[in-house]
Amino acid sequence: MVVVDFEEDRPAVEAFLAGKALTVPVFLDTEGALAKKYGIATLPGLLVLREGQVAYRGKLPDSPERVLQPLFP
Repeated sequence: MVVVDFEEDRPAVEAFLAGKALTVPVFLDTEGALAKKYGIATLPGLLVLREGQVAYRGKLPDSPERVLQPLFP
């Protein structure tokens, strides 16, 4: 699991993350290439890839566990 920040610069992302206990890597998608490749149109969004295929793509739900649990039993 990783976090991808969409079209923001490093200082803005670092300021947002300051003091947060995030335990996954954060990647910057400054050009929006990932969003374009996978057709992510809503932010915040959730993209789940399983074995290289899109298993879920959509708005980040209030309870991501409901989406993730059936995908990874």
